[in-house]
Amino acid sequence: MPGNWATSLIALFLLSWGIIIGEDALPTVLILGDQVYQQPANELKKELREEVEIHFPRHEPGFVWNSSTALQFLNQYLGDKQWDLIYFNCGLGDLIHRVPEIKSHRIMPRHAGGVRTTDPKSYESNLNLLVKKLKATGARIVWGNTTPIRHSTSNVF
Repeated sequence: MPGNWATSLIALFLLSWGIIIGEDALPTVLILGDQVYQQPANELKKELREEVEIHFPRHEPGFVWNSSTALQFLNQYLGDKQWDLIYFNCGLGDLIHRVPEIKSHRIMPRHAGGVRTTDPKSYESNLNLLVKKLKATGARIVWGNTTPIRHSTSNVF
């Protein structure tokens, strides 16, 4: 198995929980996260192709994944499928500073007037609603912590 954290994590959860499904069906896993997740999710899908059915949305360049867009597109991502496991994360897209008062998402450093994409109260509210909706699917839910961010001279976080 590749030395990939997502591969190891999901395999560990599936094996430790012993997901029980129909004899002919594979367990279904949905991975929700930003573009950083796409390569590991694709590797995971290849590695576990005979053991698990893995799905993840492919984001177009320029798409910004955060707690608000997660809620906006959640029904589309969930579809009609019965999920056994849903792994999700959002946070970096919420923390980043952007140009204020425009619809498109353009990064702007704090010192240049950038505003945080999602204020802490809205982020908390969005996460609570996401968890509630994900739990309603009956799937096991796994939260992936947001990547720690070190100080940067760009001041966009």
